[in-house]
Order: sequence, then C-alpha cells, then structure tokens
Amino acid sequence: MSQTDITPSEALRKLVQKGMALLVRREHSCVEMAQKLKPLADRLGYADQIAEAVTEMVDAGYLSDERFADMLVRSRIAKGHGPLRIRQELQHKGVERQLAEQAIAQNEPDWFALAASVRERRFSLDKPVNQKEQGRQMRFLGARGFSHEQIQYALEKTESDA
Repeated sequence: MSQTDITPSEALRKLVQKGMALLVRREHSCVEMAQKLKPLADRLGYADQIAEAVTEMVDAGYLSDERFADMLVRSRIAKGHGPLRIRQELQHKGVERQLAEQAIAQNEPDWFALAASVRERRFSLDKPVNQKEQGRQMRFLGARGFSHEQIQYALEKTESDA
C-alpha cells in the first residue's frame, strides 16, 4: 500500500488496532510500542502517525509505562534477577528513570535474601571450595544484576545460616 491508497485517519486506526493486538499478549512500554508499530507505519506510508497512535492508546488507558514497569519488575524478581539488571532492562525498554525507581521501590524484596536464594538454587548452600568456584558464583550473581554487597552476602550464607 502507498500513501495514496489510505487516508491518515485510516492509517491511525490500523496502527491503533495493531497496538491493541500487541497489548493483548503482554504490556509494552511506549517506546517499545512505537518501535513495534514502525514497520506497519512505514508500509502504510504514515510513519508520522506512530506518535499519535501511541498517544491515543495512552489516553485511552490501554498503554501505560507505569503498568509496564511494575509488570516487568515483578516478573524479573520472580526470575531471580537483581536490581541492577532490572534497572538496565527498564532503561533499555525506554522507561523513564523516575518510573523505573518507583516500580522497583514498590516491589522491592530483600535483595540480599533473593541473591542468596538464587545462589542456593543454582549452587546449593555449600560455600565455594576454591577461588575458581567462588569466582564462577560471583560472575553468575553479577550477571543476574546483584550488587557486590549482595553477592558477598549470598556467598557467605551457609547451611547453618538457613
């Protein structure tokens, strides 16, 4: 289809419909939604309608960065991810820093206990037997997004502490 085949209002309607179909599956951030609508908008010849479609979905309450951030934080905590990784993912998905911090604060678990639990699930409660194993566990927890202090706590926790 080219720009002459469709009117701007029809293009906007199609973009909103596509956005709604995406939202049925899961929450999206506004930035993420705009990225996903771009190929359709380009095909229709109305790339300038993306912002209007996103705004329309936000105004109607279908698209919300706050709801998306809350969902993502809860999901990542359940998967055993730490605060550093969650913040980075929210930033990558286009969520404003203030909203990201607010979502993390509302859902904030005991990060130290979570780090210990993640380590226990992966490596058991036994202390690392050597430096190589300790380094391996530290890298694993670091990649999960835990801070140095949280990693140290998780490594020091033993079966007698449980």
